[in-house]
Amino acid sequence: EMNITDMYQAVQEQRRDQERARHRMDSTVQTFIATVTAPQETLADTATRADTAFKEQARQLRRNLEKQKRSIAKHTQRINEFQVEIHKKFSIPFACVVFVLVGAPLGAAIRQRGAAVSMGVSLIFFLVYWMFLIGGEQLADRGYIFPALSMWAPNLIFGLLGMHLIRATSLDRPLLGIRHRKRAS
Repeated sequence: EMNITDMYQAVQEQRRDQERARHRMDSTVQTFIATVTAPQETLADTATRADTAFKEQARQLRRNLEKQKRSIAKHTQRINEFQVEIHKKFSIPFACVVFVLVGAPLGAAIRQRGAAVSMGVSLIFFLVYWMFLIGGEQLADRGYIFPALSMWAPNLIFGLLGMHLIRATSLDRPLLGIRHRKRAS
């Protein structure tokens, strides 16, 4: 429901929060290192107290680092989600062009086979496109692939297929095993 400008601003805000979490992580580690490298007499009076204090500081460091790591991961996921939505706002309208590239040569090849075949082929292409789009969105949200690639890959794949089909139709070659029937004069 957000417009593109709002999503870009949300991405920038998430990146700032992510950077703050990284700085907190760095300062936590630097504080721990400063404590560990401090002269021994400042840690505790006895070896037992020093060991106990060191272990407690190490546990606290681990908790803080894990907290910051979760925060960074959460911000990264939100950034990915916003970027997916931004690219989706452009890639889905462009799909109309891609469907024309695929649909025109297929329509020419199967127009005499009946409406049921035409509807079946159209439905299959739409479902495959939709699976690519939804699958890519899920992969990008989880950070497995880049958001731009996930939203534009279906258009790229089907666009290349459409150009191949148009070339095959213009050269009067079979399309995916479907021979274009010429009308008798």
